Amino acid sequence: MSTETEDIKPPETENEAEQTQRNIPSLSVQANAIIRAIDALGALSWWSLGGMALSLLFAALMRLQRDITLDYVYIGEYQIPTAFLPHLGVAFGIFVQWMLVTRVLHICRVFESTTVPVDSIRDMVRLNPPMINLFEQSGTGQISTGFGVFVAIWAVFYGNLIGIMVFLFVARATTLGVAHLTGPLVFVALLAGNLYFALRHLGPTLNKLHALLYLLPLRFGRYHAILGALLFIATISYHLDPLLSDIVEQENGLLGPVVANAVDGDTLFVNGWEVDLLGIDALEPNQTCLLASGERFDCGAEATAHLQSLVQDTLVVCLPFVSTGDKSVAALCLLDEGQPLPQEAGASFVAPEQAPYNLARRLVRDGYAIPMSLGPDEFKKDLEMAQRQRRGAWRASVQPPWVYRVRGE
Repeated sequence: MSTETEDIKPPETENEAEQTQRNIPSLSVQANAIIRAIDALGALSWWSLGGMALSLLFAALMRLQRDITLDYVYIGEYQIPTAFLPHLGVAFGIFVQWMLVTRVLHICRVFESTTVPVDSIRDMVRLNPPMINLFEQSGTGQISTGFGVFVAIWAVFYGNLIGIMVFLFVARATTLGVAHLTGPLVFVALLAGNLYFALRHLGPTLNKLHALLYLLPLRFGRYHAILGALLFIATISYHLDPLLSDIVEQENGLLGPVVANAVDGDTLFVNGWEVDLLGIDALEPNQTCLLASGERFDCGAEATAHLQSLVQDTLVVCLPFVSTGDKSVAALCLLDEGQPLPQEAGASFVAPEQAPYNLARRLVRDGYAIPMSLGPDEFKKDLEMAQRQRRGAWRASVQPPWVYRVRGE
């Protein structure tokens, strides 16, 4: 019994318990702050990945619809305005980069005053998802690092935004004319502001944290540059490809000479293709114009009928410029009225001797279409002459077709 009694240890005194508690290391306030800031960076990484995924989704939906006249991208029953997608994307990019800068600056401030070992902070960074492990001591610029993932995400994201904007601008300019430059100019301004913020704040902030962690400047690396450039160019090309691919099936690069029919005042149905006449905007089919007598007449329907009368008994040959949808192109078209026709796409198609047979110019001269900024200067002279002589719809008060479409009248 005496032996068992000796094996039993007496309970610790109060002073000894306090001493044991002091010997257990506790997480410092600074370490807690660093961990929370790094966790916030991790959340931003998933935001970035989600933004890239959404941009890819919208890009795929636009590619599937392949109709630049649509003002919305449809997701189920929801309508997303296509004109605002690039602007919202740049705004999202600025917001995420601003959040990234504030989080990194917070880590830097805590880092400069903390007693937490540098190796521990490095480990905290490495424990986050790879896309947030932006900082590597080697500085080799390998694309497998978190910085490589970061570059890839934002190259695809901004490539999609620029590709969507260029696609909408070029395609609509060739079919509807460049009537409104506000949207593209605002997009360019936002993009320039985003670039300024990235160069002025994001880059120096990331470099500051890297210097604190590794005592080395953050180097972009040639592999990162190559990766970003390739993904950026590939993403933009994905959007521009529909403008240039599958334009015609004829070997000579032309459509026709063939019988054509009018769809509306500036659109033909030619050999299975819907052809928008390049450089003009005609009156809408349901548009009306006001006569001096106060009466209204269907000037839009008259414009369609006039185009049909021009091609009714005459073959048409077209030179496609860009694809604007499935079996839809914007093109220059000539009337076959006995003159020598071009045998292939080339300079002879737009030669001065072909000008009198240009179908778009004929519509402007007859008073049923308005030249847009892509139209030749001669179109504007024809417009002035048609207005002075009150030809076609100009015998009445005419509302520009782009204004009519916007007002929905």
